[in-house]
Amino acid sequence: MGEKKIAFAGFGAMGQTMLKGFLAHNTITPDRVAVLSRSAAGKDAAGALGVVVCETSAELAAFADIIILAVKPK
Repeated sequence: MGEKKIAFAGFGAMGQTMLKGFLAHNTITPDRVAVLSRSAAGKDAAGALGVVVCETSAELAAFADIIILAVKPK
């Protein structure tokens, strides 16, 4: 992904699995990733991976070049 910054809107099982794969394959480093999660578990998981945890969607959008929507369709 080069110098791009990515963000995950939603960080449940799908988002966590995707990010762990990116990190395991050295596709991106944690300092180039941000997460926005409504759940405490998602925020805790993001913190454990060393990525930026955003509080608002505006903060997430300002951080990222690419935003991955990792939410359940409703």
